[in-house]
Amino acid sequence: MADYYTMGTDSLIGMRDAAIESTMHLLGIGGSVSGGFDGGSPPVRITPLGGHYEGSTFVNGGRVTDPTGQYEAAFYIGPEWPFHDLPSMVEYYDRRIDELFQDWWRIPQDRDFEGLVDQCGVGAQLLASDAQLEPGTGTANPFGANINLSQIATIQQQISRFDGAAMQTFAANYANRLPIVVDGQDAVACFLWLGVAGEQEIWKRAMQGIADIAAQGKVAMETCDDGGGDASAVLYVASALASVIGVVPGLGTGVSIGVKLAGTALGAASKFAPKPPETVPLGAGNPIAVLDNIQGAIDKLKRQIADEEGELARRMTTVENLVHTQLDSFDIAEPGIYHDTNAGDFRTADDTRVHFGTLHDIATSTMPLVAGEIRKAADQFEGAASMEPWSRPSGIGKGGYGAYFEWSSLKNTLTGILNNTAQELDRAADHLEIVANDFEKTDAQIHADLEAHADQIDKEDAPRLAPTGTGGHRPI
Repeated sequence: MADYYTMGTDSLIGMRDAAIESTMHLLGIGGSVSGGFDGGSPPVRITPLGGHYEGSTFVNGGRVTDPTGQYEAAFYIGPEWPFHDLPSMVEYYDRRIDELFQDWWRIPQDRDFEGLVDQCGVGAQLLASDAQLEPGTGTANPFGANINLSQIATIQQQISRFDGAAMQTFAANYANRLPIVVDGQDAVACFLWLGVAGEQEIWKRAMQGIADIAAQGKVAMETCDDGGGDASAVLYVASALASVIGVVPGLGTGVSIGVKLAGTALGAASKFAPKPPETVPLGAGNPIAVLDNIQGAIDKLKRQIADEEGELARRMTTVENLVHTQLDSFDIAEPGIYHDTNAGDFRTADDTRVHFGTLHDIATSTMPLVAGEIRKAADQFEGAASMEPWSRPSGIGKGGYGAYFEWSSLKNTLTGILNNTAQELDRAADHLEIVANDFEKTDAQIHADLEAHADQIDKEDAPRLAPTGTGGHRPI
């Protein structure tokens, strides 16, 4: 949550004091809150408002006397003002300024999102098979490459050497699709990073915006008794998302997350149009009008936050719908080899012991390595679960938690798909290991071993099969 000093407590106290002083000056009374006031008709003297000690006795400030300071006097304010005397004036400005700014002490701070941003960046990097160094040169991950995922190409190359029908089907529908699927998963991971980084940037700019309103509001209040002045606040939350998608912070200029997203099914969902900053005048001819202008500026800032969060939430939902409707680009299917127990479908006369030695390495080392990296990525996103950084008063931005629920739904969808992909890799590896280990066995022995593995998988899946699109299994 934002602390008082970030926004500027001094600005708010100074705004209150400036409002009182400008009101007094407009009433024909000179002076200041700290030094006291003199003037008016009939003339009065008002002691400094802060109060002070005389010995051990506290003397209240704002004591109204005759000009000599010897006798108590009355100080009245005309009906055109929303207060009638000095105490009600002070109470009015205290209340109105507090009402304007009180909720802003409880907005998210950009630093509250740092952990989530880091976790999503690590998750995206774990799913990257190559790195994007310059914009426009490809669709690789802007966070850097995971060298272990280069083994996906090894799986493709080695599986393609086999002539058996089951192996060829496995290559076409599984091994050859794996790079496309993992690249799609990586794009979703980048989009999840964009979600938390976008919220972080929104609140960074929101805090700067409300601080500018407070500081410039004080300036407007100080000059309103001279006719108004030209104090104004600049609000630029509206370009937060466009700025985040353009450059990944910390990786240098020119590294664009948009490059990654544009090269996948998520391309259209990744377009956030830049918007110009909005300058809001705060100056006016009296303190009441200045407060009204400050209220208008705060309302515009709230609308900017709500608009950006609303757009982010809509894009999160769009991406999740794309994942479900174009599932083959994001979710690996259950390989049909699980239920193929015919030894002849896995090996032909052209297959050799050398081939099967390589297959053994793929099944026992390469595929589990890739599965482990994908599972690590899932763990990163499962750990990015806290909704606390998104919390704020419901009148600021989109509801009480912004785009959190849409972001979390997409995160859960990706996590389910990643865990499913890792499991399918492990199971396929186990099935292929049986084939590699049984090279010298009879067809009947191989059939029995493969059938036992298929039965084991069926038993594991029976209590937890999920519908298509939720991390379940889709046989091919």
